[in-house]
Amino acid sequence: MAAAIDMPPTGYDTQRKILDVVKWPHPALRRKNEEVTVFDEKLHMLAVNLFDTLRKEGGGVGLAAPQVGVNIRVMAYFDVRGDKAVGKLLINPKIIKRGEDTDVDIEECLSFPGVKGPVTRSTWVEVEAQTIDGKMRNFRIEGFQARLFQHEYDHLDGVVFIDHLDQGTLDKNLLKLQNMKNEYANEGGSEPMP
Repeated sequence: MAAAIDMPPTGYDTQRKILDVVKWPHPALRRKNEEVTVFDEKLHMLAVNLFDTLRKEGGGVGLAAPQVGVNIRVMAYFDVRGDKAVGKLLINPKIIKRGEDTDVDIEECLSFPGVKGPVTRSTWVEVEAQTIDGKMRNFRIEGFQARLFQHEYDHLDGVVFIDHLDQGTLDKNLLKLQNMKNEYANEGGSEPMP
């Protein structure tokens, strides 16, 4: 039987609450994420809670549902333009096309506090996703927003940003990663993921 720490949070879609961001090596970060098929008030509540959690975390600009222990294909992020931040919620997103041009930038992740490293990403992506009411949308994302989208999209496929880091960068972060593993075990975690 899975430990309590390994289970989805209670009330994440029935009441307004700040959700706990799970830290690596929590199994929710690697589990299969189900497509959303029901677009109802529970989905609305999850969306509100994702954005509330993201605001509370401070510094984070994106959050995927698996990062709060909910294994469905939902991501929330802030599209920051100048001093304005617009919340974007994407449900069942799919990458239709990726740009061949790539760039490298330093990434961090709320599920890996203190860990950072260079990640190569496409400079643009074409995306198909559903809105909170189930409508299908197609759009192109470029620049930093494309990087942010790809980072959160990876979470929906059970991929975490350290999977993209080279061995030297992983070695530099080894102590932090080991401390996270120990913390997870100390909290009663029983299903650590690689």
